[in-house]
Amino acid sequence: MEDKSTFLHPAIRNKRQLVDWVMTMLGHPLVTVELRENHYNAAIQNALMVYTKYATFPKKYMLKSSRDYVPGVGIDLSKENVTQVHDVQYGCDMSGWGVVLPWMINRTSTGNFGSGNLSGSFVTYHNFVEFKKMAQRVLATQPDWQYNREAKRLVLIPEPRGIAQIPPPYHSELWPHPELGMRPNPSWGVPMVLECEIEPPLDELYCNEHVKRLTLAFCKQMLGQVRGKFEGITLPGGGSVSKDIGAEGTQELEKLL
Repeated sequence: MEDKSTFLHPAIRNKRQLVDWVMTMLGHPLVTVELRENHYNAAIQNALMVYTKYATFPKKYMLKSSRDYVPGVGIDLSKENVTQVHDVQYGCDMSGWGVVLPWMINRTSTGNFGSGNLSGSFVTYHNFVEFKKMAQRVLATQPDWQYNREAKRLVLIPEPRGIAQIPPPYHSELWPHPELGMRPNPSWGVPMVLECEIEPPLDELYCNEHVKRLTLAFCKQMLGQVRGKFEGITLPGGGSVSKDIGAEGTQELEKLL
């Protein structure tokens, strides 16, 4: 491994480097480590499974289209490694909202329209956002959704329909916006913005501090089990085999969890 390692430039980038780090922490080469490659692989698999199950990742936004939706199946998000979906914004419903927002902000305290200056505040903007969410639920312009983490499938309720069946402003002579001068095209589909968590690639997970510590704890557990089979045997020079490292690994694992 490299001598220098920082958060942005970690020394561990792959499984082999992670195994070397674990062996070093266990005392190799001064101490014999009675583990083989399959033991390290199992420990790393357990560590990755535990970490990705409980960890939360930064939220990101992903653009999809209704043409990606398979009726009865949903949208496949396995290639993107999506672990959780927090919100789905369906379509580009701009009809009315561009007028309502300035109208709500440009209100004076007497209830009349403003003179052009923004007489509203963040409170009026917050009210607008909450009103928009309520209107979308009442008018059913935003679908309900379910995400299966195991199958990596996003299901919308109700399922998307063809563009010819979608009411305005999606299916109009000028779509999606009059100023763009674009006519409807069935191959476009309806845009969807997904707010989701995406699992990092393996080269980022291998250097993660929690993954490293979890791997070490699982290796200590297995090493304690292996040495427990030889407990009581006297080694050359009068030493003996101890399985105490297994209990140490269990305690570390409990703290990490």
